[in-house]
Amino acid sequence: MDRLKTDDGGMDSRLTALEHDMAEVKTDIAVIRSNYVTKADLAEAMGGMREDHAVAFGRMRQDQEAAIGKLREDHATAIGNLRADNAVEFGRLRAHHEAMVGGLRADHAAAIGAVREDFATAIGSLRTDIAKLEATMLKWFIGTATTLAGLAFAAGRLLH
Repeated sequence: MDRLKTDDGGMDSRLTALEHDMAEVKTDIAVIRSNYVTKADLAEAMGGMREDHAVAFGRMRQDQEAAIGKLREDHATAIGNLRADNAVEFGRLRAHHEAMVGGLRADHAAAIGAVREDFATAIGSLRTDIAKLEATMLKWFIGTATTLAGLAFAAGRLLH
């Protein structure tokens, strides 16, 4: 117990050093509190960031939906234009095709008419040639028959 009663002066200096260190710790804690974030500060900042993120995401979604709507509208317009262009082009091609087919039909009808005329002419010529041949054959038949009859009578006269 003697030791507690005797003060050699070291205790005061140690207590002074401890008070000084404690003052520095308090200053450091004050600096930390003023410069660093607490859980509450962090939660508040995160809540604000979440709200900002939700607003930004909502705007992005609206912008995307507007852009998609515009693309759909542009796509529908382009398809409508293509359909109209195709209808015009198909109409033009159909008219051209019909004109060509009409021309081919006219050419075909003219060719058939010419063939019919040639055929009719050939048949007429053939009939004329057949009639001439019949007449010639008839003449030969009559001539041959007359000659044979004359020879038969002459032979009969000679023999009698």
